[in-house]
Order: sequence, then structure tokens, then C-alpha cells
Amino acid sequence: MAASSIKRISLSCVALFWFGYLVLNSGCSAPSWQAQPDSSELYRHNWWNYYQRGLLLLANGDYQSAREDLERCLGLRSGATYEFARDMWKARTYGMHFLDDYFPHRELGVCCYYLEDWSRAQHFLEKSLAQEPSGRAKFYLNLTRKHLLTSVQASPPSVRILDGMPSTTWTSNRSVRIEGLAAGDGFVNCIFLGPERLFLEEASREVSFSKQWKLQRGANEMVIVAADLKNQETKHPLRLMADWQPPAVLIKNTRYNGTQWIFDGICLDDGVLESLEVNGKLIPTATKSHGPIAALPFSIPCEPNQQIILIAKDAAQNCFRTILTPPSTTTSWMPSFLLAMTAPGETTDAGNGLQLDEHAPHHADGDALKPSLRLIGPKMAHVFDEEYYLDCLAGDRGGLAGISINGEENLPAEHKGILEYRFARRLGLDMGTNLFSIAARDSAGNEKRIDLTVIRKQAEFLSEEYRLSIGVPPFSTYTTNQFNDPVQEQSIRRMVENALLASPIRFRLLERDEGWDYILQEQRLSLSDLTDPAAALRIGKMLPAELLLMTTLIRQGHGVTAYARVVDTSEGEVLCTDDVYYEGSENRMPEQIDGLMMKIKQRFPLLEGKIVTLSGDKLTVGIGAGSGVRPGAKFVVLRAHKGEAVEAAEIVRCGEKTAEVVIVKPKADTSLARVIPAEAGKTIKTGDYVYAR
Repeated sequence: MAASSIKRISLSCVALFWFGYLVLNSGCSAPSWQAQPDSSELYRHNWWNYYQRGLLLLANGDYQSAREDLERCLGLRSGATYEFARDMWKARTYGMHFLDDYFPHRELGVCCYYLEDWSRAQHFLEKSLAQEPSGRAKFYLNLTRKHLLTSVQASPPSVRILDGMPSTTWTSNRSVRIEGLAAGDGFVNCIFLGPERLFLEEASREVSFSKQWKLQRGANEMVIVAADLKNQETKHPLRLMADWQPPAVLIKNTRYNGTQWIFDGICLDDGVLESLEVNGKLIPTATKSHGPIAALPFSIPCEPNQQIILIAKDAAQNCFRTILTPPSTTTSWMPSFLLAMTAPGETTDAGNGLQLDEHAPHHADGDALKPSLRLIGPKMAHVFDEEYYLDCLAGDRGGLAGISINGEENLPAEHKGILEYRFARRLGLDMGTNLFSIAARDSAGNEKRIDLTVIRKQAEFLSEEYRLSIGVPPFSTYTTNQFNDPVQEQSIRRMVENALLASPIRFRLLERDEGWDYILQEQRLSLSDLTDPAAALRIGKMLPAELLLMTTLIRQGHGVTAYARVVDTSEGEVLCTDDVYYEGSENRMPEQIDGLMMKIKQRFPLLEGKIVTLSGDKLTVGIGAGSGVRPGAKFVVLRAHKGEAVEAAEIVRCGEKTAEVVIVKPKADTSLARVIPAEAGKTIKTGDYVYAR
């Protein structure tokens, strides 16, 4: 080849190289857009240049110009060299450069809203939500639909309670789950369950709701309010009677008629008595003339050497069962429940430490004997439930004057003087040690007291120690209106932390406030660096957090988007993202942040399952993607002894390490997993439980 040809080729290659360099460099080094102070003229015409200028024009209130720029970046209007018509949280511009919060359809919809082009606003906002949901799009779609509905006739929303609520107004539960559906053509956008407003971002024709309603003893009232975008509302009142105490059986007299023993007494309830069953035979408790009753007198005959089984049930379905045993002789005075414990001729403890004969005479001129009092069950118990069932029997030959639990009287005044009082109570428990003092008094002032200790324990695997550890670094901020509010940023961060600490605790929160300054300084990270999930890898070297909740506050016009990402510190992988948008009253901000944290927690459900198969450090668990299991999810391994509830299960350990299971591949109903540490595969067994960390 001739030297001149080689020279021409070389010069062409050099020219091509410098041309490519200038093209690429023009996108890398220059600002996203540059404008003359008076004309806002763009130097470059890429889609992201028009998008960013459109945001500034929108923030400044120039809605028509902003609309035109946003249409250009979407390719709906000529001008941009290339268009990019997809909403997303992070869009690649060129090379390794990215643009955060790229929502051209959404922002175009906002422009159309302010220009009162309602139909186009709805079109673009719905398209944005279809591509990438965001709180800001939902907010403005609600406003747009509100205007579109002004000329539409629509009935107020309806409220329907779904199955699961008690079929009657009575319940024995300390809390009930309310599940229902609010519906209306005016788009339901607000639901109150009593004083609590449910978190609801986007108005819809049908909105389901669910809430655990904590009850107090007696009458409980709640009004469910559903409102739509036309400001029409419907109120649906609920009323529940909470009765936690079973009926009681009072024995007034035990007499012998020559052939049979007769038990005279009364079945009593503090609500409505539904039924009384005597040896399998039902005794009516309500009549057409009197209706529901709370007390039912009875006289029940009993053959000698036989027993009477009484089962009483109230309207709340609390049930009490007791056995009446006739005296062994026609002259006996002892309470029937003591006779049930004592064979004829034996003695029993009447409550004062003395051994009394059942034929001992009753001295009418004085009573120095304490009443009889018996607990069915131990005097110390360890439980995991929120209540304890106390079954108690009390009696006195001279008549009972009172029965109290921790000083609260349980024997109705009109029934003082009865021989026997058989009752049960469902005692509410606090976490830890609960002390109860049960006392029986007779008419002479003698008292018998029994102390009961109930220790309520929390299941070991529910301890915060076994939850996923999470760090909340300082927020990064992105703004289109050149306005920052550090006080508000700190306030929102506090709201996030408080929501994470609220019960039930889903994560173990690490490092707050000043500790982050040192971490960021050591890793040479700025607040802007915290928008990059790769920063989690560097932070993970200093902070023993498995997860980071990295939040960006995006200020747009009069509103703020809180955009949160949960990042795995070991891989730098973004596990989930969620956001909420706030605009308007400051009072709504805590509600929105609580809603954001609720969405984050729901991405990490607290699941329970069993180990189905096991081979070395490989296993299968009986829960899968259908239950919300994701790859990489971690579980602790539990072992419950035969007959024990899972709450009593113990954490399985391999030496000093906790045996854990990491999901490798979730299927529909099962998941393949591996054990860590691997040697724990020799410790765990098929049938062991797993519980989400």
C-alpha cells in the first residue's frame, strides 16, 4: 500500500477518534442543561436535557412551557435528538451516567392538571402508574378524578363488613379483626375506622380494609366512615359487647328429701346466659315473655353416689363446667367440691391448716373456721398467652360473705350467704410476672387467701435479637425548587426510626444520630453518595447491619416524595423500593411516613414453616413464593418438644452459633434452602420449625 494511502487512513482514524470523543465528552462533562439567563436556551437537545428543564419550568409555574419540554423528551413533540418514554426511578442517560426520578409521563400529567386539561392529565398519570407506581402520581390522579367527577352523578359509597366478625353483638375475644369493603362510583379516597384514618394513597371504586380492634370489657362502639372524591360519606356503626368471664354457679342449699339430694342454687352471668346443661339435658334460659336473662335459679335432684355435671354458656360463648357431688351422709355439712376430693370417712383441709372431719357439727354460737378455697390448677404457671384461665371453688358452712381477686369483689351482694361459689375468670396478663391474690371471706370475718403467680413469657424467637439488623443513614435530598428544610428532614428521619421501633418490631435498628457522621467520614461518603446502593457495601464494612434503609427526599413544587430503598449490605442488592408523596397539611406527614414503613415491613413478612426434607446442608421448607418468600430470605431454626406449642420452641444452635436457613430458590408452596453454618445440618431435623428473621 502506498505511503500516501496509509497517511490518509491514519488521518481519517484520528479525525474519527476526536469526533467520537467530542460527542461523548459533550454529554459527560457538560451540565445536564445550560440556558441563557433571559431565554432558557438549551445548548444540547437530549431527552434528559428537556426533562430537567421541564421540571424547573414546572416548579416555577410555567406549565405550558414545561408541558412542551416534557412532550419533547417523550417524543410527542419534535426537538429532542432522541426520546425516552418510560417512567422509572433511575434512568441511564449515557455511559455509566444515570438520572434519578425520571417520570416524564407523571410530570406531564401534573402540567395538564394545572392547565385544566383533565382528560389528558388522567391519561398521562395512569400511564405513569402502569409503568412505575409513585405516590406523586397517585396524589395528582386523585385531584384530576375529583375534577372529572364534578359533572357525574354518583351515589355515596357503601360499606360492607365481610365474614369474620362475630355473628352476634357478643364476643369473648379481647380483640377482633374487622374486614370489610367500601365501594362507590365516586372513588373511595378516605376510610376512618373510629378515630384512625387508614393509609390510602390512590382513590378507587373498591377499597378493602382490615383492622385489629382492641376491645374493652362491656360495650364497644366504632363508626366506620367511607368518603369519596365527591366529598360524599357513609357511616357504618358497629357495636360489640365484650364479655370475657364465664358464668358462675352458686349453691344456696344442699338438702335431702328422704330419697334424693337436692341442690338449690343459681347459675349467674354478668352478661346474658345462653344455656345451662345438666347431665347432657338442656335447660331453657330464655322465654318469650322474659327474653334473655342473666340468672337462672335451679333445684336439681341427685341420687346418692351419683354426680351432676353442669355446663353453663353465655351469649359470648364463654363456657363453665363443674361437677356437683352429693354428701356421703344425710348429716354432712361439707361443700360438695370437697366431698368430691374426699372418700367417706377421710378428712380434708378446710383452709385453716386443721384436719376436719366431714361430720363435725356446726357451732351456731361462733365460727372460727376459715372458708374452703380451691384452685383448679397450679399456684404458679408459665404461659405465652395474653390471658390465664382461673378456675376456682369456694365454700363455707356458715355462708360466704365475699370472693375477691386482687381486691376486686366477685360475689354479688344479693347472693351473700351462699354455701358454695364456683366460678372461672379469664385474667388479662402483662408481659413478665403477674401476681393475683384470691380471697374468700365468710360471714364471721374469717378469710382464706391463695396467691397465684402467672409468668407471661415471650417466645424466644420473637426477641428483637433475632430480627434482621437495619441501619438508617442520613437522608439525601434532591430538589427542583432550590429549597431545603433541614429541620423537616430530621423530623421525617425521626418518624422513620419511630415507625421501625413500633411494635411489633420487624427490624433491629442500629446506629442513630452522631454515629453516622463518623461512618460517612471514614468511608469518605457524602450525602449524595447515599443515593447509590453501592455505598451500602462500604458502610457494611463498619456497621454490622444486614440491611440499610436508604431514603431520598425529593422536593417537587409544594410537595415532598420520600423514596426508600432497602439494600443488602453484603451484596449491594436493592431488595425493595417504596415511596410516599406528601403535599398540604403538616398533620398528614406522620400518616404518610407510617404508611411508607408499613409498606416496607410488608415486603419482609414474618413467616413460619417446617423443614420438609433435609440432606446435609441442603433442605426444603414448607413455605414458598405464594406466602411471600423471596430468594435470600433468612430464617432461624426452632425445635418444639412433643405436645408443645410453637411459642415454646427453642432456638437450635450449633455450638455458639444460631442455626439459620437461607432461601435459595422459592417455588409456589415450598422453597429450596441451605443451612448456615453448614455444620448445623447435622444438628437440625426434619420437622423442625423455621421462623423469619
